[in-house]
Amino acid sequence: MTGSVPALAPDRVHVWYLSLATAPVTDLASLLTEGERTRAARFVFEPDRRRFVATRGWLRHLLGRYLGLAPGAIVLGAGPQGKPSFEARGSQRGIEFNVSHSGDRSLLAFSLGRPVGVDVELMADKPDLDDLARACFTPRELERFTSSPSNRRLESFFGLWTAKEAYLKTKGGGLSIPLQEFQIEPLGHPDWEARRIGEAGSPLRGRWLPIEAPYAAAVAVEGTGWQIDRFHLPDRL
Repeated sequence: MTGSVPALAPDRVHVWYLSLATAPVTDLASLLTEGERTRAARFVFEPDRRRFVATRGWLRHLLGRYLGLAPGAIVLGAGPQGKPSFEARGSQRGIEFNVSHSGDRSLLAFSLGRPVGVDVELMADKPDLDDLARACFTPRELERFTSSPSNRRLESFFGLWTAKEAYLKTKGGGLSIPLQEFQIEPLGHPDWEARRIGEAGSPLRGRWLPIEAPYAAAVAVEGTGWQIDRFHLPDRL
């Protein structure tokens, strides 16, 4: 990947798509810290190691381009709920980011001054899908899921799931908010909103992202008036 990344603006959200099958893992590994390389070596299975190296390497590379820093100079950490973060100073404080990976795909989202959450999921059929839906969805969401045609139930489930995950990650990550305490409401595809049940105030807005089957993806962003710019990461740095 040569040249600079497009500039971030307050009304833009950048989402980068990564195919792990073609990621330049050897080059990306060179961007990691010693601690990250040690962490990567602990993965028992090669696909998991490759996924970590590729996603973390591209995260460092892109943050470096946005911030004008060397990838190794970026100090990555995690917030109280586990959401990835970095130590920022001065003008760097406005940069927000989030990452997600599943199967052979990763997504990396960046914004300026707006908390952002992104989620991608491999839509694998599960024998207990109905039980999961009852445990995770509100009554209104569950009705929407169960009324879906049989050939769209998997898509319906993961559409709701990715939106809920993106919402939680925008709010800080983890299950700090129980899944049945907030609700996803479609606004007309691809837009949706999420609101805490019984809570006043503006809902959080989100969007389902176009991605090839068998994946589903969604992004959530604080505030209004934002637009998404999508980019595909190349097979070389």
